[in-house]
Amino acid sequence: MIRGLKDVIIGMKAGGKRRALIPPEVGYIEETLQPVPEEFGPRRSLLSHAKEPLVFEVQLLKIL
Repeated sequence: MIRGLKDVIIGMKAGGKRRALIPPEVGYIEETLQPVPEEFGPRRSLLSHAKEPLVFEVQLLKIL
């Protein structure tokens, strides 16, 4: 799990929604873990965003 995202989920109730802005230094703990999925286009284009914050929209559907 991405560090910082765990803090966003803590305290959420089922059905709750939150938006998280995670700084890149927290989201990418080492250079090899930057976003490089092949299906998202050219690698060079994706790596140009590695210094930008990560934005997550989280919805908690249910608690197990």
